[in-house]
Amino acid sequence: TNCRIDTNWYGAFYDENGNFISTFQNSQAGSYAEWKFVTPANCYNIKLSHYGESIDGLYYGAKEAYTECKKSFEYLQDKIKDKEIINKSIVCLGDSLIMGSGSDVMRYANVVLDKYDELGIDTTNLRNEYKGGNISLPYALSQILPTYNIENLGVGGENINAIAARMGANPPILTSDITLPSNSIDKISFSINSCWNESINFTGQAGNKAYNPCYIQGIECEFTIEDGSYYIRRIKEAEKESKIPSGTQLIMRGAKFRNPKAAIIWAYQNGGYSSPEDLVDKMRKIVDNIGTSNYIIIGLHTSSTEERKQNTDALQKQFGDRFFDWGRYVSSNALYDFGITPTKDSDFTETQIEKGVKSDEYQMSIGALPSTLWRFVAEINSTTNDSTHLNAAGYMILAYKIYERLLILNSFVE
Repeated sequence: TNCRIDTNWYGAFYDENGNFISTFQNSQAGSYAEWKFVTPANCYNIKLSHYGESIDGLYYGAKEAYTECKKSFEYLQDKIKDKEIINKSIVCLGDSLIMGSGSDVMRYANVVLDKYDELGIDTTNLRNEYKGGNISLPYALSQILPTYNIENLGVGGENINAIAARMGANPPILTSDITLPSNSIDKISFSINSCWNESINFTGQAGNKAYNPCYIQGIECEFTIEDGSYYIRRIKEAEKESKIPSGTQLIMRGAKFRNPKAAIIWAYQNGGYSSPEDLVDKMRKIVDNIGTSNYIIIGLHTSSTEERKQNTDALQKQFGDRFFDWGRYVSSNALYDFGITPTKDSDFTETQIEKGVKSDEYQMSIGALPSTLWRFVAEINSTTNDSTHLNAAGYMILAYKIYERLLILNSFVE
């Protein structure tokens, strides 16, 4: 506090259900005295009081102290609740596959929704989205697990190095000195490298919220991308400008999500690694940084089983059942499990075949994503194909399989 306090200040800790845990009391008196205490692990709320209760009965200066202490405790309560939110979060991090490119394409979504009904999942919100919204993997997961906070930390076009940078496993570092203005209006441009000594390309495809707020030398800032250049400005005005040296780390929003209840990682479609060993090493650093043992790494469905084999085998060996070989499942059982009959070559026109449309049967024979789950299919909903991104039906199928895997591995999901 900035004023005199006394030993008549006391407080109590309460758990999430409002049950009393213990009390604590200030042991020092005097101007600028520090009140130190340790919150219990299960603390969710703190109540503060002063002997006599009535603020009007406090001695000179104590009203100011009461106000200052209240502000401090409100801030602390926010931090406790923020921690609780993170502990109830399932963090989904990656590129456009997590972000949800294609999640507005509803071909076959009604078939998967009917299967969800059979599985006992409440599809009310999903069916509302079916009428004109988006069903990404994180959104579908949020409907299967409504008591959890599902965080979509996907940004299209980013490779594993940029994803790791946003999450704090590979923090960006300044490549030159900068001077941050004291006001909260002026932004300055800057350049970065990464702690892994590799270039980072942030795309901004999910908007600035994917990066903000960010922090540099403890200063809360806003990071923006304009015409391929990076800018930063402070959020709150300061008394003077801040000199920040080269080599200083920039901590982004994703780094806040440490120790979540679970993490879903789909992060290597866009490259950024030189070999299967390099991929495993970077994935391990991401996992270690997140800080939860409850994680699932999703394999790819692009190209073919043979072309993916080296990376798939390396990830499977390192992470075991924490690696979900989505490419294998989606090219074998997925359509059958969710009541969809695979298409044949005869189901497509010559024009579609000339434009590269492949039947489900062909795609499944090489271990690739069936065209029924493609985002775009030529002459059906586009002039071209997009066999990288899923449609809503594909994301819903994957979400249910992730839910199943979490149940099998952790048994923490109600």
